[in-house]
Amino acid sequence: MQPNNFYVCKIVYSNVASLMAKYNDLCALVQQDKPDIILLAETCLTSSIPDGMVSLNGYTLFRRDRIGSKGGGVCIYLADEVLSTFHVSNIPTKTPGTESLFLKLSNKDTTLLLGCIYRPPSSVVDNDKILVESLSHLADSYATLLLFGDFNMPDITWPIDPRCSYKPSSQLFVDLLTHSHLRQLVTQPTRHRLNQNPSTLDLIVCSDDHSLTNLEYLAPIGISDHSTLKIDLQICQSPRRRTVSFTRTVTDYRAVNNDLAKTNWEALLSDESIVKNWSTFKNTLQSLLHRHTKSFFVKQSSTKPWINGRLLQQINRKRALWRTYKRSGSELDYRIHREFSNRLSTAIKEARCVYEKNVAEAKDAKKLYKYIRTKFTGPVSTPRLKNTFGEVLDNNKIIADTFADAFSNVFTIEPSGCLPKLNNICKPISFSDISFTTDVVHKKLKQLKVSKSPGPDLITAKTLHECADTLSEVLCILMKQSFDSGTLPADWKIATVRPIFKKGDKLDASNYRPISLTSVVSKIMESIIYDQLIKYLIDHHLIPNEQHGFLPGKSIQSNLLTCLSVWTREVDCGNSVDVIFLDFSKAFDKVPKRRLLYKLQCLGISGNLIKWIESFISERTFSVKVGDSFSRPVKMQSGVPQGSTLGPLLFWPTPPI
Repeated sequence: MQPNNFYVCKIVYSNVASLMAKYNDLCALVQQDKPDIILLAETCLTSSIPDGMVSLNGYTLFRRDRIGSKGGGVCIYLADEVLSTFHVSNIPTKTPGTESLFLKLSNKDTTLLLGCIYRPPSSVVDNDKILVESLSHLADSYATLLLFGDFNMPDITWPIDPRCSYKPSSQLFVDLLTHSHLRQLVTQPTRHRLNQNPSTLDLIVCSDDHSLTNLEYLAPIGISDHSTLKIDLQICQSPRRRTVSFTRTVTDYRAVNNDLAKTNWEALLSDESIVKNWSTFKNTLQSLLHRHTKSFFVKQSSTKPWINGRLLQQINRKRALWRTYKRSGSELDYRIHREFSNRLSTAIKEARCVYEKNVAEAKDAKKLYKYIRTKFTGPVSTPRLKNTFGEVLDNNKIIADTFADAFSNVFTIEPSGCLPKLNNICKPISFSDISFTTDVVHKKLKQLKVSKSPGPDLITAKTLHECADTLSEVLCILMKQSFDSGTLPADWKIATVRPIFKKGDKLDASNYRPISLTSVVSKIMESIIYDQLIKYLIDHHLIPNEQHGFLPGKSIQSNLLTCLSVWTREVDCGNSVDVIFLDFSKAFDKVPKRRLLYKLQCLGISGNLIKWIESFISERTFSVKVGDSFSRPVKMQSGVPQGSTLGPLLFWPTPPI
């Protein structure tokens, strides 16, 4: 278990085929591996064997014995540290013919259901139907379900092969996994016996396969013929207060627009350097925004955003009324408390309905998706990583630098020397100029989604959208100057990177995806260049028909439909079809810049346009943000800018060199 609310629980599971016979071997395993949770199937314990006979120092035992006959049974050991972290309660379930034990582990941030099952080989279909229904109900009732057990279904192949036919009981289990969000993680045989084929009987079923990582298949406990499964349970959570206070800002954009209209931009932006003009523009805009922005504190529930400061006051009032009744014992005080409590409950329900309605009807779906995710996953917190010594880091600055190192390791060093000729490209007419007009810039500003995150320059999409009428001409001047000079301000070449977890070990930086936040103004200019550049490429037939990615009117759906049509036609003609799928690792980050520019020149892109693109992809840096800390700036040695508008088009696979 790790501090700072980042928990890594070591879990060990095995079928021991009689715990009493393997007890000494279990103690040796505990001494060596020190697991936090131990789950055992086929314990063969009876009521005549007290807990003390199989107890482990530092653990609490929970057990479910077979009643009425020998064999079977399951148990779970929880380390004292787990019990100090979670409240544990037993969840009763009815699974006739199968021993099952389910424990709910919960605290203020996390709730998970931990289960252990032993299903005997003699289990009948009717009992298995009840078992599957119980598992389905538990999966629907708990967001996080972790199930370990011996299911005795050797006919199921893992991963599941839909072409195979299974026994009725096995088919029930296969259907459960196929039609639910549950996943089974064990893919290797777990039971090995002489003169018999190895079989996969012991399974790990979970609702969140990202929370269980580093599965190992260890030697059996004692002389059991079942492998011991060892796996890490990773719970990343943040400490939360019941209420949070934060600063909310309100900007009077009408006043900002009035001041912007009175500003003498011609005099302010008279320098020949786009770098100085951009700095003047940014400082002037931020000064006006600061002048007409008011800040105030808002208090609300940390987990229930519909509970605002007014409702929090009423909740405190309700508690005060209850204390008054407890002191007096008066029927009148009780009635006053009850009436107030009923009104408060109604107000809270109405506030939640209004909040969820606003989320559902919002024009930007981001807020809706974020709210839905909170109902299916636990709280997202500042990520934690392991260093080279296996220690969990808790310093945000060090974590940010570790992420920066991991993300920069994917860059490639482009070889020097002459570039080969591209003989299969017929060079078209030259394309070197981009038209920037006030109307086009104004249209782009009004199309911005106000919820977009700002880049390092901190100019928000909402500001640009609300001030489009007064800023469109100014930004048009800056874009023209940048394009004509082939120079970009430093703010346009910097990215703030947020690490987003993908899958696998949450303590490994390579399992995170870098999400880049870049300047919104730069994205607008890129969008204008993109529109005219893509039109040039399409009009001159420079993009092959086989290309479907990053093109208007095409997508993965059109790609699949086209491929399926070709494959079907070839099969109908009696021809064989071989299909090769390729996935380029870190493809955006590994694009060689010199070769990219060479390919663009071969496509007829020249003059100010190629000069601006060269500046756009050169001397770029990024910093990783973790919490409120930033990593050191890291130079991008290769690749096209992620998080940019032009990036996907520049990544477009022109003929290989």
